[in-house]
Amino acid sequence: MGYDLSAASCPYQKGTIIIERGYYNKHSFDITICNKEQASYIEFDYTITSTHKEPTVIKYRVPLVRVPTNIGNSYRVYFLCPYTNQRCSKLYKPPNEHYFLHRKAFPYLVYQSQLESKSQRLLYKDSVMMLGLKLDNLFHELCQKYKKKCYRGKPTALVAKIKKLEARLIISNLIEE
Repeated sequence: MGYDLSAASCPYQKGTIIIERGYYNKHSFDITICNKEQASYIEFDYTITSTHKEPTVIKYRVPLVRVPTNIGNSYRVYFLCPYTNQRCSKLYKPPNEHYFLHRKAFPYLVYQSQLESKSQRLLYKDSVMMLGLKLDNLFHELCQKYKKKCYRGKPTALVAKIKKLEARLIISNLIEE
């Protein structure tokens, strides 16, 4: 869910977002944004309905903080997390939680790669399938309009990248056989 708060021309806006995950999980978010200089906030009013549970109605406000940009001709709007009291540009709501909060409010949140060992990550990175997918994406990018294969008689950076990846793929195929 992305919304540029600094681009809001109207000081008061409302909207509804509905997210469905699976057959039984349905989330409906009513959002009210008050973007005034005196009191800026975003108000969440939503109902969470999960499997075999009664619907839970949650309503709370998250303050918005205006910070002048380094140029000084405008400002950037941040959320002020009600739990950690820290400024942030994104709020998170993990699957088993009820509130949108700063990432540091959920210390157990980790990326999948953080749970894997370094050797597992390297195996996945250099697997033939991954190298093939990367190569395919680079070929697709090269075939797009206005992409050149060489400039002033020398291969472009994209072509050099493709050749390097092809060499890695050949080496990976030899090792696996």
